[in-house]
Amino acid sequence: MTLYRNGTAVGAGAGRDALGHPAAALAWLTEAASRHGPALRAGDLVRTGGLAAAVPLEPGDVVHAEFEYPAISE
Repeated sequence: MTLYRNGTAVGAGAGRDALGHPAAALAWLTEAASRHGPALRAGDLVRTGGLAAAVPLEPGDVVHAEFEYPAISE
C-alpha cells in the first residue's frame, strides 16, 4: 500500500510488515493476553497495525491509498 497526501507519496507498507503476516500479530496478541490478562473475548475488535505511519493533515488535504494485490495461484 502506498499512502498519498495531495498527490505526494507520504507512506508505504505491507501486511507482512506486522510480524511477517497480520495473522501472526493477532496470534501473538492472543497468547500474550491469555498469559497476562485480560484475555481476548469473542466480539473484541483488534487492529493488527497500520500499513503506514500516521501523517499530519490540514483542512482541504486530499488523501488516498493505492493497494497492490499478489496474484493468486490456482
